[in-house]
Amino acid sequence: MKKTIKYILLLLSISFVFACSTTKYVSEDEFLLTKVKIDIDDKRVAESKAEAYVKQKPNNRILGEIPFNVWMYNLSGSDSTKKINRFLRKLGEAPVIYDSIQTHRTLIQLERFMANKGFYDAEIEVRENFSKKKVKVNYIIKANEPKVIANIIRRKDSLLYKVIGKENMRIELPDSSSLRQTLIQQKKKAFIRKNDLLDVDKLKEERERLEALYELQGYFNFDEDNIHFYLDTTKLNNKVDIYYGLRTVDSLELRKYKIRKITVYLDIEAQDKGMENKFDSIKFDDITFFYKDKMSYKPFTLARAILIKEGQLYSPENVDETKRRLGILKQFKYSNVGFREFATNDSIGLLDCYIQLVSQKRQSYSVEATATVNAGDFGFATNLRYQHKNLFRGAELFTVQLSAGIERLRREHLTSKFDASEFGATVNLISPKFYLPFFKVKNWRARVPRTSTSIVYNYAERPEYLRTITDLTFSYQWRSNDHFSHIFTPIDLGLLKVNADPDFLENLNNYYRQTSYVDHIIPSMRYSLRFDNQGKTRKTTYQRARFNVESSGNLLNAIDHLMARNDREDLTENDYFSYFGIRYAQYIRSDIEFTYNQFINPKHALIYHIFLGAGFPYGNSEVMPFEKMYFAGGPNSMRAWHPRSLGPGGSRANPPNLRLSYGEFKLEGNLEYRFSLAKSLEGALFVDAGNVWNLSDLGEKDPDSKFEFDSFYKQIAVGTGLGLRYDISNIILRLDAGIKLVDPYLQGDRFVPKNSSYDLKDITFNFGIGYPF
Repeated sequence: MKKTIKYILLLLSISFVFACSTTKYVSEDEFLLTKVKIDIDDKRVAESKAEAYVKQKPNNRILGEIPFNVWMYNLSGSDSTKKINRFLRKLGEAPVIYDSIQTHRTLIQLERFMANKGFYDAEIEVRENFSKKKVKVNYIIKANEPKVIANIIRRKDSLLYKVIGKENMRIELPDSSSLRQTLIQQKKKAFIRKNDLLDVDKLKEERERLEALYELQGYFNFDEDNIHFYLDTTKLNNKVDIYYGLRTVDSLELRKYKIRKITVYLDIEAQDKGMENKFDSIKFDDITFFYKDKMSYKPFTLARAILIKEGQLYSPENVDETKRRLGILKQFKYSNVGFREFATNDSIGLLDCYIQLVSQKRQSYSVEATATVNAGDFGFATNLRYQHKNLFRGAELFTVQLSAGIERLRREHLTSKFDASEFGATVNLISPKFYLPFFKVKNWRARVPRTSTSIVYNYAERPEYLRTITDLTFSYQWRSNDHFSHIFTPIDLGLLKVNADPDFLENLNNYYRQTSYVDHIIPSMRYSLRFDNQGKTRKTTYQRARFNVESSGNLLNAIDHLMARNDREDLTENDYFSYFGIRYAQYIRSDIEFTYNQFINPKHALIYHIFLGAGFPYGNSEVMPFEKMYFAGGPNSMRAWHPRSLGPGGSRANPPNLRLSYGEFKLEGNLEYRFSLAKSLEGALFVDAGNVWNLSDLGEKDPDSKFEFDSFYKQIAVGTGLGLRYDISNIILRLDAGIKLVDPYLQGDRFVPKNSSYDLKDITFNFGIGYPF
């Protein structure tokens, strides 16, 4: 404990020295801008939105207080020719020197912001607090009375000449026009309503809504410039009337359009379009494909992804969905969809659609690596992946992955070291269509169907056992909309073969673990529902959720009962069913996972994550197969513990440190604060809490492993730590260092700082690729 106090005092001392140096590069007549605050006395206006109008903002601070970036910059010397100084300045951030001109510009912008929100008479006061070469700026906004919408007029016959003007009135579309009728019918769906504040942002949203609506109805040339809002501000008591203007100069400009023809240029440059006689072509499903030398894809594959059809009204939704589906095929660097008007004087216009597709490199190789380190133990794993993106010319994604891992293990009860190794191979084929008898694929066109087949083999050798796993899966994947995806696996057939050391099994002294090391078959079926509303960038608030349910052995068990196998001689003496002398597993398993990424600003984010899962063996199984049980610890779980080294409950593996801790029930929550350190470098502070438990005490000699409602909270482990993330072309390299705060293995007080003085061996390092959740 004394060492811990010394470390804390040393850290505080270093922080104090750095804090004093934040003004190192601030001259005598300058001030470091340390804080900008906005206070608005009307809660109808969000202060967070007003912050976007601040022209000069202070340096980035970790947890809102620690100016890490300025510290790093100030560690550099004044000689810019030295590499170390250039590196520190690039890693850090130059101090923001206060500029009064920027404050004046901010004042003007905030006045415009308040006016846009309906507060035309807002008063803004700027308070500057100067102290020791530093300054804090506070913008105090008194909102006063806002403009409020009194009436909303949509009919041309109700528009007032004095507000609209005679010339504008002449080109307004009449009430009998389909566009004006749609506007009137859409009254209840409008973003602006009576008695709302006169918010300019809401008016913009309403224009965008109507533009999208009219385009969906086939109005190709319609844009938001065809919609105008006229304001009558002559009324008393800050009341405002809003008039919808819907107009056009040329009546043919606002007509509906249909698709006349569709042409696809496959790996043909844009400048070569219009020279079709130079290329080969094929027509399929009313789509003409032009290509060079050889048609690389089956026409059916591309036609199925194109929702734009001859004779259809123009629809931006079909255009966007076509682009998305072409992207899901993972075949093209980019896909462009364009239109050209075909001259006609008819009331319905005609459009020719041109789609340009440029293929990606079809074959690729990649190598990935992960590692864990803790004192005497070191683990390393690597994956080699080969991928072919168009194996049979149907945009099939074929992947072969080879994996290998080794661990250097130290046993507390042994003086020698033992190596653990693991090797695996996976072959996977994903086809962009459903393979299902008696099923009409066209009924699923809107759901992006895919069929996946995979074969997995895994070999693991440890001092205690040798294990092989062979698994065959066949699954269907599809989307119901932009955010929800589904995976249904009707076939998942696994075979586990284990050769365990008898002394090891006897020393386990635990029925759960002992039964995990016997041969068994796992014939399962599962369904997974996933939700993800993340956009194209991570710099936004988003949610992710995943729900899984899985069952095993029910079909085989039903066959056994229909065949009355319980009366046959091949029923084993232990009273369970088997095939080829191997027992099959029967269970149901389900879990749910939720992640919330709270975007604070471009340099700060809070991530909340929770996982809850449970498995229940029954019928032909007394316990869950160990590969279907839950574990905690490792790069993506409780990061202060090694993989599979925590739990179940308050029990400890016997012998210790075997990392064979599994449970039928898992509860875990994580909180992670991510902050920017440099352009591609990100830091993280995290807290993990959770554990795994068993749900029954069948043959269990350690009651601490069982989940009990009145005591499980005492067995929740808690760990914390620091992390670094480095972004290389959207590939995140991650290093996390975790320490234990609450250890359920400890007797009495489980708060670790009271029972240990931390040193290097108490830190668990985890390396990984990608974010943990």
